[in-house]
Amino acid sequence: MPLKLVPSRCYLLYWMKRMGVLLVLSAISGIAVPVSAEEPELTKTWDLQGKNCVVEIRLMRFAGRNPLLEVYPRDGIGTPSVVEEAALLGTVLNALPKEGIDPQSLNFIQFRFREAEAVSRVAAHVAMSGKWRAALKTRADSVIYPLVTKFLNDSSAYAEWDRVLREHGLTENIAGVEKVMMEPFSRTNAICPQGANCNKLLVPMDAMVQMNLHKIAMTPR
Repeated sequence: MPLKLVPSRCYLLYWMKRMGVLLVLSAISGIAVPVSAEEPELTKTWDLQGKNCVVEIRLMRFAGRNPLLEVYPRDGIGTPSVVEEAALLGTVLNALPKEGIDPQSLNFIQFRFREAEAVSRVAAHVAMSGKWRAALKTRADSVIYPLVTKFLNDSSAYAEWDRVLREHGLTENIAGVEKVMMEPFSRTNAICPQGANCNKLLVPMDAMVQMNLHKIAMTPR
């Protein structure tokens, strides 16, 4: 299967319209699995203004399941920073009790990886990985996607989100990815690590992501 190479960031306005079926991403294969076609019993949407776009954070709860959040730029337009998103996520977490939702009951967050600092953090890890270069040669999603998941975790790409989540008694890990797209390392803001060959290296720059949430003791604010 050919790799999906994005020639410029202008192409980032692509985005698939979200289906009426909730997709859960496999931590092993990255395959999206529909878990329910039913309508959620609870939905609530916050449209929050970022620096260059409106970020839509949607709460959904299906019967018999823990609630989840979706975090996306509204209409797929614009790219907020990880820091911006963390602050907006904190606003929503603070508001959840008013909706009758305990933040610690959240199951996972679905969002789109494409923030410049997250891409740079992942790219720096990718540049040092022989496994990544070998995976690219296979051109197989089943080989590449688990590595993207690993690098998102290992690079602490969403460290700012994690700090906000810990204030609400949660921690996170990336469970899986889908729809991964690539760009050359040279188009990221990352600095090529000493000893690495970043020339013509393709790195992840866009993906659908599932972040699983886990209950912990709250971090004092």
